[in-house]
Amino acid sequence: MIKKNTRIQKIKQQIYKKISIILHQKIKNSNKFILTISNIIISSNLKYVKIYITILNCILNNKIKITEKKYIKKLKKFSKYIRFLLGKVINFKFTPYLIFIYDSSYKDSLNILSLINKK
Repeated sequence: MIKKNTRIQKIKQQIYKKISIILHQKIKNSNKFILTISNIIISSNLKYVKIYITILNCILNNKIKITEKKYIKKLKKFSKYIRFLLGKVINFKFTPYLIFIYDSSYKDSLNILSLINKK
């Protein structure tokens, strides 16, 4: 049991590194957002990977450049291409399917901080 858990953790770290490199170098980002991968969850059979993404630079000067949902749709649209690029750089028997999910925890924490500062 422990051996399987450490194997999944190593795979998780490798996918985390490779996906972050692919997102920052290969996927063209016209608006220059700051993307961070907040978490990665791998299914037990290693066929699916849920990638939680936070977009930090989305609001500047009270003008929303692009909504987070639109950017996540863009990533979902390119998920086959990202999966193809991931398959080229990792040596697994098969490349897992990628599921991109927006992580709103950063935005929620900023809202909570602003409410605390108002009092």
